[in-house]
Amino acid sequence: MNEWISFEQGLAAALSILKDEETLILSARTGHRFVQFVACQEKGVFSETVSNGHLGPDEKLTDAQVASLLALSWVAPTHAPDSLAPVHMPKGSPNFFREYPNPVSTEAIARIAVQTLADVHHIPDPAALTYKAFDLAGRTIVLPALRIAREAEPPRKRPRKVRSAIQRLRARLLALAREATGDLSLAFDKDGDLAVRIGSRPGFIRIREEPTVVRVYTRLARPKNPDQALLALLHRMNARMTLARLVLADGSIFLAVDLPGAPFQPAHLTQAMLGIAAISDAVARDLTEVIDGERAALAN
Repeated sequence: MNEWISFEQGLAAALSILKDEETLILSARTGHRFVQFVACQEKGVFSETVSNGHLGPDEKLTDAQVASLLALSWVAPTHAPDSLAPVHMPKGSPNFFREYPNPVSTEAIARIAVQTLADVHHIPDPAALTYKAFDLAGRTIVLPALRIAREAEPPRKRPRKVRSAIQRLRARLLALAREATGDLSLAFDKDGDLAVRIGSRPGFIRIREEPTVVRVYTRLARPKNPDQALLALLHRMNARMTLARLVLADGSIFLAVDLPGAPFQPAHLTQAMLGIAAISDAVARDLTEVIDGERAALAN
């Protein structure tokens, strides 16, 4: 019994340092008997001990044990564990429960807990217990004052991150863009575009799949009425270009360079961005002049 006296003192000390919304659970090493505590800064401590609703046929509390719990001022469960209309703490529980309002006496709480564990649940000594304690976010709390083993946490399986070639390429492009601009907030948007400056213009980097291509592009113009004549004009202008291409998409004309994505060479990305920056303004002017000229001729 001296072990229980010592444990009771350690439990009172442990309970005294529990903060708001922190939980302590004392569990038998074998079976499913437990006593647990939840600290509440405003209301005190809410405590529970197991009921028959959580025990198998061979572990059920006897009528004498139930009577002993009630004699210790535990309140009988208010509903079954699978109830469709549960009564939530502190007004109810599927377990036997007690509320210790502020100002709490941790010595009194520890005394009732030890009587419950030793006399009702027939735990032979504190060494037959383990504990776990945690805060609202699930972070572990260590309570050496209990002087019993902390319940071993199940090993966490680290999810195996298998990144596809496209994911690896996206990560590499993002790292290159952040390093080049010094802007660590850069990120691909929901459409899959990475916004960057290309010379004096806003530009974008996008990955196209099957085959894997890295497209670097910037918008040059947004014609009012794109038609077949405009497409024919873009084809004629593209025939004079060696690296970049004019592309009509979503009602806008873009100047774009496509690079191989597999294998990907960072130097090619730099060259593409410098190349677009060097010619984009001139191509935009030529494009506008040709479009305006051809349409003026058609109008006459």
